[in-house]
Amino acid sequence: MDAGSEIGQGLAVLVAPGQVFEVRSWTGDRISSGYFDDLTAAEKAIEALDAAGPDGIYLTPNPVLPDLLSRRANRIKGPLAKKDSSTSDGDIIGRRWLLVDIDPARPAGVSSSEEEHAATLTRAADIAAALGERGWPAPVAGDSGNGAHLLYRLDLPNDDQVTALIKAALVALDALFSDPVASVDTAVFNASRIWKVYGTVARKGDNTATRPHRRSRLLSVPETIEIVTREQLAALAIADPAGPAPVTPATSTSRGTGRRPGEPLDLAGWLRDHGLGVLDSRPYQGGDLYRLDSCPFSSTHTDGAFAIQFGSGAVYAGCHHASCGGGSQRWPELREMYEGTRQGTGTCKPASSKSSRSASPVTPAQPAPSEEILREAEQILMHGDPLAYMVRTYNLDHIGDQVLGRCLALSLASRLVSNSHGLHIMTTGESGKGKSDGYRAMLAQVPQRFRMAGSFSDKSLYYMDDLQPQTVLMIDDKDLSDGLQEILKEATSSFTTPIEHRTLTTERKPLVCTIPERCLWWVAKKEGSGDDQVLNRMLMVWVDESEEQDRAVLAGILAKEAIDSDQPAGERHEVAVCRAMWEQLHAALPTGLAEVNLSRFSRRIRFSSARNRRNPIILFDLIRSAALLNFYQRERRTFDGGAVRVYATEADFKTAAGIFTSLNGRTGSQDDKLTARESQMLDVINRAGLTEFTVMKLQALTKLSNYQISRLFVGYFSRGAKYSGLLEKCPAVGAIEQTISSRNDDGEGTIRRRVVAFTFDRELYASWIRGGLVWLAPIDEADPSPDNDPPDGLQQLQQYCSSTAAGAATPAEPAPAVKIGSTSISQSVHEEIIGIAADLDNREPPQTATVPDPSLSLVVRDLLQPPDRNPQTASETTNRPRMNPERVAAPAALLLHPCCNLRLLLQSPQRQPPRPG
Repeated sequence: MDAGSEIGQGLAVLVAPGQVFEVRSWTGDRISSGYFDDLTAAEKAIEALDAAGPDGIYLTPNPVLPDLLSRRANRIKGPLAKKDSSTSDGDIIGRRWLLVDIDPARPAGVSSSEEEHAATLTRAADIAAALGERGWPAPVAGDSGNGAHLLYRLDLPNDDQVTALIKAALVALDALFSDPVASVDTAVFNASRIWKVYGTVARKGDNTATRPHRRSRLLSVPETIEIVTREQLAALAIADPAGPAPVTPATSTSRGTGRRPGEPLDLAGWLRDHGLGVLDSRPYQGGDLYRLDSCPFSSTHTDGAFAIQFGSGAVYAGCHHASCGGGSQRWPELREMYEGTRQGTGTCKPASSKSSRSASPVTPAQPAPSEEILREAEQILMHGDPLAYMVRTYNLDHIGDQVLGRCLALSLASRLVSNSHGLHIMTTGESGKGKSDGYRAMLAQVPQRFRMAGSFSDKSLYYMDDLQPQTVLMIDDKDLSDGLQEILKEATSSFTTPIEHRTLTTERKPLVCTIPERCLWWVAKKEGSGDDQVLNRMLMVWVDESEEQDRAVLAGILAKEAIDSDQPAGERHEVAVCRAMWEQLHAALPTGLAEVNLSRFSRRIRFSSARNRRNPIILFDLIRSAALLNFYQRERRTFDGGAVRVYATEADFKTAAGIFTSLNGRTGSQDDKLTARESQMLDVINRAGLTEFTVMKLQALTKLSNYQISRLFVGYFSRGAKYSGLLEKCPAVGAIEQTISSRNDDGEGTIRRRVVAFTFDRELYASWIRGGLVWLAPIDEADPSPDNDPPDGLQQLQQYCSSTAAGAATPAEPAPAVKIGSTSISQSVHEEIIGIAADLDNREPPQTATVPDPSLSLVVRDLLQPPDRNPQTASETTNRPRMNPERVAAPAALLLHPCCNLRLLLQSPQRQPPRPG
């Protein structure tokens, strides 16, 4: 769409037919202005004005007196003289729009950066969603070029009451949604407020790569623009329950809740002393408004809760979600929740005392398991595969996502390992794709006393007297507040010790409250946490969002509903067995914990990348957890005092390595911290062979919106947290500026505009994406000489694949070819072997040798068939792929890779060539 048509479309939305409106622009201190009732004439005048490069072009969205058309009828005059008039509040005949302007925090006099710009668009979406929950209609959404706009249709007179109502509504939105990153402009309440003309360029400061000039535009327009009522506006504005606030704002007393009878309550102190975390506070109608970091009224969301103390001393508390009262007064309920049932409870102790928490569990809430269940649990622990049984049980209630199931089971085992740093899980993926469902399926296997049900604020954890060590804390698709992220960082870095919080009692005496040691954190989020330190301390797992998984889940649901059992519905037998296994492992450890030792093979562990120093720790903890689950099947040593040491085996390493490599490929991004969508985007770019591209090009390839793609690459801000994009995460992605030329609609002349394009280095990407491979070196390489540092990265893996191939010979330098057995293959093919090993490790092995695997990578396809063969016709000529003679020997080296699962694929008699792409 060209600039002219964008201008015309914007005018048609904002201005009613026949409405008189003013157009005004600035260039430095020079003002140009005109009045219009002809939209076609206005469009042409604005287009010409924009071509002259003013700072900005605006209009009056509310209708002005028709007589004002005679000032400058359907024309632009500029610059205006001092005697020339413009529109005032008294010239407006009615209120047609509620204007919500979201501005980014940035230095004065400059355009917004990409990150600042994206933050306002995200905030606008949050506001529209919250108001939609209250029954408000969908707004017109716009991009001002530097910030975001929401426009709600009104049909109200222009009088003092309506002006006060609109001002109060904007102040409420500012109080509930503004933060240091993006804020709602409360100054746009007046009737003659001017508004950006969509389709024109916002030129604030100089046009630079980091702070570019952008064209304003409409983002979305409802099919039918519905009207917001006066009652809806009034409900949004929160008034002082005690009446009008005094002129002078009340000052804080800083007395907490230790007040005398009749003394005014200090809300800030009350929130602090009752463990209610505060995101931020700001002045509000002569008092103070506090945004809470978690909603105390509902477990279905965390955002939206607030508490206000007005200048009169009156308190108002509520939540803006419609399901949570829609902003109605809930202060009496909140006070009863905390003062009526929780005052004086918790795990707090005088500052002089030490923590007295015991790791000894209390009596479980579930009934005692039957003898049959206990015997079966013991049999599995002694002679079976506990991890496999737990994952199979998990899959009875959650289809697929087996890597997530393994991670969750090993996470639970890490609680019992004395030298573990704890395995905490963060699962990312689109809403409704099974993140929380997978957590609940595994959580059902955990004894009741180690589960944390419901929602919680960050500070409330310190006050829970029933919170046990080794409890699993599940955060279900909610935003992590700053306070909770700080607790997460401390909990994941100090897993083995309690977390202390120091405060004061109502008598002003020091008090130390604690969150117990060895608690696990399972976080389910649509995207990452926004904090790299939190991401680095957690296992990053993706859920399967494919269409095949959607169909499998539907089939599973239908099959479950079709069951007509002879027994009443109840808990699965397998779930009870898993719970009994955990109880038996607890009982087998006199001190409640076991040390796991890796000395049998630790010197032979090799990594293809060392760029993330926490990843080796995570791998070692995976190995330790795998060994702990096989406690009864491993060599053990008992010390005086009851301490137990368990010796991990190479089988435990193999289990952990399979999970670790999966987390760096198809089912997670442990090394790179990518979300599933980011990884899919890079895969699309790589497969398409792109080295330079625009957002529009990616829109055609992915069918994602411009907004979604921009967020993926440049990141965004949400509620004060910065979410990095691919430009920061992936070194293979870069950004450049391009000039794009297009012809005018009339075919005469061209329009040139600057756009941001992206670059992609495929060679760098190929090296970067293989960073998560791990293996055991041969025994004779366990102790490399300190004088000769061992090679690292892909060089290690190349040497390993060559040296372990049957009959392999190491060629002299320079090496024209690599010899495997009696066959020589080119160096380029050998490098493909290295890539295929990394790619294959990231996939689940086929269930049988005859099931085709459509996810086989393009590199494998190239190895299994000649490059010049058309893959679309391969299946028409034969059911067995012909093999490039030079590449016949290539799979032999792959078969020797410790985690490789190619053997079944090569032996499959019914193997079909995979579908292209």
